[in-house]
Amino acid sequence: MKLTIKQFRVLNYRNINDSGWIPLERVTAFVGRNESGKTALLKAQHKFNPATAEP
Repeated sequence: MKLTIKQFRVLNYRNINDSGWIPLERVTAFVGRNESGKTALLKAQHKFNPATAEP
């Protein structure tokens, strides 16, 4: 079965209190300033559905 994420929201993870709903239909890149939370968003998604287990 294939899992397709259409939108996501991150609450209380690292420096993110509430990201709000982020639609993914047409996203090709996350762009923002340094320390703005781009990696935290991606790590939160990885914890939800990891391709490989974390060490």
